[in-house]
Amino acid sequence: MQVRDSVSLCFLILFYDQNATRCILLSGTPALSRPVELFSQIQAINPLLYPDLHEYALRYCAAHQSHWGWDYKGNSNLTELNLVLEHAILIRRLKSQVLTQLPPKQRKHVFLAVEAKDAHRLNSLSAKLSDSTLQSLTGGGGKGGASSSSVVATDNGDEAKPQSSRSLIMDLWTETAVAKVKLVTSN
Repeated sequence: MQVRDSVSLCFLILFYDQNATRCILLSGTPALSRPVELFSQIQAINPLLYPDLHEYALRYCAAHQSHWGWDYKGNSNLTELNLVLEHAILIRRLKSQVLTQLPPKQRKHVFLAVEAKDAHRLNSLSAKLSDSTLQSLTGGGGKGGASSSSVVATDNGDEAKPQSSRSLIMDLWTETAVAKVKLVTSN
């Protein structure tokens, strides 16, 4: 089953949660944003803890009425919310606590053969970057290489514009990712 967005995922979890005897939500990401973003997760685990979003938002989101309606983007009483979550819902484990229970990392090198047109574009960008780097090292690129640039033709071949080494690196990085998309998704 594949869910395309977080709202659909939330409804799917809540639907299954109504029929389940247990509910466990796992995350490797700490919730550091707005308290309102925790409400659906709290509802999934214990809907009786905070049955009403508006009351929850008044207490923990510094909810206030704006010109367009209620605004739940703030935060208030965070210490209290943290204590309630720690005692009623949250089981927090640090990486250092669970690292001994995990298998060692496995790293693999997967070599991908890119298509000829992509290889040509990557080689072209790589050569421009090498030229730009050489100019900066030999003093042809200005002070400390910060303004080193390479001339790049536009897609339609009309005009050329200078391009910095940093910009060339970002273009090469982006083009490399684009060139690998089909290969990575097929493996």
